[in-house]
Amino acid sequence: MTTYNTYNGWTNRATWNVALWLDNEFPDLIQDAIKDRYVKEPKHLRSRLEDAIEELDLHSWCLKTPNGRAIAHFLTPDAERFDDADWEELFEELIEKPRKEREEQ
Repeated sequence: MTTYNTYNGWTNRATWNVALWLDNEFPDLIQDAIKDRYVKEPKHLRSRLEDAIEELDLHSWCLKTPNGRAIAHFLTPDAERFDDADWEELFEELIEKPRKEREEQ
């Protein structure tokens, strides 16, 4: 018997939640990443999102170190840690699939 540990069609709740927030709060970032051929790997997508969060000074997306000087973890406003998300799946679903669909048109 196969057990599926998925959440709303995603690998886990963290992946689903990051995808949800990216789609709702950062649609321009996703569209730019789809067009930008330099965004070639999951780490590039994550880096772009973390940079945008820092630029916009979105405190609800960060867990700071005890001294408050550095970001210890990035997380969604629902407290899902970026480290727990499957960035390969996010990259495939949010960037690669739309790129392929766009090229086929």
